[in-house]
Order: sequence, then structure tokens, then C-alpha cells
Amino acid sequence: MSVTSRKSFTEAVILSDDQNWVWDFAQQNLHRAGFSPLGLPSSVSLKDSRGRLETGRPIVVDWGCRLRPAGAIVEELSELFGGGGISDRVVILAENVLREDALYFGELGITRFVVLRNRDIDLARASRDFLSQWQAAAAALGDKKSTESRSDAQWRSLLRHVDTAMEHFWDKASARRLHGADDSDFATASSVSAERALSGKAYDALIERARGFIAKPESAGALAPARVLDLEASLFVLADKPQDALTRWSKACEVNPNYHRAHINLSRCLRRLGRFDEALAIIQRKQEQNRQSIHLLVEIGDIHLEANDLLKAEHQYLLALERDSMSSAALNGMAQVKFVSGDLAGCRDLLSRSRTSARAAARFNANGIELVKTERFPEAMELYRRAQFVLPQQEKGPMLFYNMGLCYWRWGRHDVAREFIKLALIKDPAYQKAKVLLARIESGDMEKTAAS
Repeated sequence: MSVTSRKSFTEAVILSDDQNWVWDFAQQNLHRAGFSPLGLPSSVSLKDSRGRLETGRPIVVDWGCRLRPAGAIVEELSELFGGGGISDRVVILAENVLREDALYFGELGITRFVVLRNRDIDLARASRDFLSQWQAAAAALGDKKSTESRSDAQWRSLLRHVDTAMEHFWDKASARRLHGADDSDFATASSVSAERALSGKAYDALIERARGFIAKPESAGALAPARVLDLEASLFVLADKPQDALTRWSKACEVNPNYHRAHINLSRCLRRLGRFDEALAIIQRKQEQNRQSIHLLVEIGDIHLEANDLLKAEHQYLLALERDSMSSAALNGMAQVKFVSGDLAGCRDLLSRSRTSARAAARFNANGIELVKTERFPEAMELYRRAQFVLPQQEKGPMLFYNMGLCYWRWGRHDVAREFIKLALIKDPAYQKAKVLLARIESGDMEKTAAS
């Protein structure tokens, strides 16, 4: 969408189901403040509404939405607009705030919320509070020169890149530990752009940037805050030192028991190391504190899925989908269960309903790589064919065709390999790995390698 078309959306967005009294409260107060409120139901496609949501104004969310949980809406907004950055823009309106709600606000980074009571004196106070929170959010968004805002934005940006790097590192490290083979030929990132961003100079620059944050005087030594310990642990993962990472994450959880990110990362690290019971115990403790959290249900499902306990994984994903039928993470998880159990039609339907199917695509890709490395070529190609059937068109990218070509090459079927590598280059003419592999095929280097 062009910049011009974005400027035409100047409404104050309110996510609230029906035209209830919470909607009336918000739109009347915003009208008085000179804004033009736009009401959207909680079931609206946030991705399709991105143009309206990107106007730079605060977003009001009714915590009592019925069609979709408000927490799930904020989580998806965070994914769309860059991690914790969305917390600066969201103002929550809630008729009642339970202890679990307050915990959820903390997990989501939400600090701007107004509790409503349907009495004249309470509503008058709530009106003042609401406009104050709105104006504070708008001022924070507009203050681009604020050192604190810039620092927070830089920190969030760094964490997004580090999280992406860790995901792809775990995928590669898992393959190395399983098979002890070089995996440099395979395409392992979830997309070509991610693969490019995490290679060579870009990867080194990310590490140096992270070290620069850790080296700041206020975060040095034993008094380092939880978020610095969390970042140190992430760098230990990228240096293939998971035990040191576990030590740092455990320390971060001690320093700040409410630092949600450190607990999630600690659990994921344990899961990646095959210590499923310990990983599960951490998430279950978090869930006891916050039973409304949908993403914790998905985390539990992911642990069971990686442990190959499909029945328990399916149960958790179904619980998550009962609460939020639009949860992309739960839809991806459930699709993977269907895929393994052979229900390709069900898998395809679930992925078609998801905003993104990158998680499922990455897992299919990793499973295919494992089969190729153990020279189970017919099984690998059958898996790739099934992945082609179930994945939406946008996920059938150059990396899938590249890995299919690589499978055929290692199988000794070089003519077929050439055709799939050409398909990868049609999808992305600048895909360097595919160019190199095609050049080797055309030069006959493949035949020499196979014969040696």
C-alpha cells in the first residue's frame, strides 16, 4: 500500500464487538477530543486492516471482546508491528481486571489500561483516565527524538533479529547433532530473505550489535538486569554453548521472576536439548499463574509435538483453538499433527485459515532434510510432495524447490535435480545457493563428486 493511501486513514481505531457501552464510551470521548473513531470487530483480519492500523495513532482494545480474546489480538498486533513496540500504542478498556488479566498485561508489555465501572462518578473518572492514556500514547508515538523511546525501539528490534537467528541456529544444530554431517548445502531458514539476513557479514553484525548492548556500564557484572542476562543467554546459544545459555536464563528468572521472556526461552532451550519434562514444568508453572494465555497452551503443544506425543499436542492445540480460532501458532501446530497422521486435507484446510504457515513449512523442511541426510530419498521426496500439496501458494517458495533439487542430486538423479533448481531460480532469480548448485550441475561437477 502506498504512502498516499495510508495517509487517507486518519481514524482512531477501536477494536470492540457489537456497538456496546464500551464502544459508546470510547467513541464519545474520542469525538469530544476531536478524533473520528472507527469501530472494528475483534474477528477482523488484522493483516488486511494493516493500512488502517499503521496510521501512527493509539489503538483502543475492548478487553471484553467475545468473538476473539483481546489478548490474542494484542499478540497478533505485536507480531505484525514488531514485538513489544505495539505496547506503546495499545490502550485497553476493561470492565474488570482480574489478577490473571494483570499478569497477562505484564506479559504483553501493556501499561496503558482503564478500568470501567458503569456509574456516573466512576465513568467521569474513567473518561479523564482514558483521554490521559490516549494522549500519553499519542505523545510517545510522536516523540521520535526521545532517547528512551529510541533505545526501547532499538532493543526490541535487536531481540526480534536475535530470536530469528536462534530459531535457525537450533534447526541447523539439531541436524548436526542427529547426523554429524555438514549441512551447509541445505536451505534451512524459513525464507530466502531470512537466510540472507543470517549469513556472513549480517550475522556477524548482529552478534556485535548485541554485544554492544551488553557492554553498557549499567548492565555490567552481577547486577545485570534480567533482560541483559536473557540476551547473554541468546548469544551463548548462537555460539553453540547451550549449557552456558541455560545458566544465564536460570539466573534471569531468579533476578526477575516476572520476566516472561526469560522463562519462555529457558523452556525452549530445554526442549531443543530433548529435556521435555523440564521444559514442560516451566510452562505449566507459568500457566498456573495465567490460565487465560493462549500462547502458553501453544507452547505446551509444541513441547509435546517435538517429543512426538501427538495426542497430547493435539489436545493442547485444540484448547488454544477453542479460545481463539484465528491463532496462527495453534493452526500451524494442529496442521503439523494432521500432516504426521496422514490427514493432508485437514492439514491443508488448517494452513489455509492461518495468517501465516511459516512454522509448519519450516518443520516440513527440517524433516525433509533429516530424511535426505540419512539417504532415505524416496521418503524425502514423498514428504516434499505432500508439503507442496498442503502449503498455501505463498509458502511454496524457492527454498522448497531448492531442497527438492538437492535431494534428487544426492539421489544421483541429476537431470531431475537440474529442473527443480531452475524452478527455484524462477521463483527467485537472485537466489545464490541455487545459482551455485546449478553451475555445479551444468559443469559436471556433480557426476565427479558422485563418482569419487
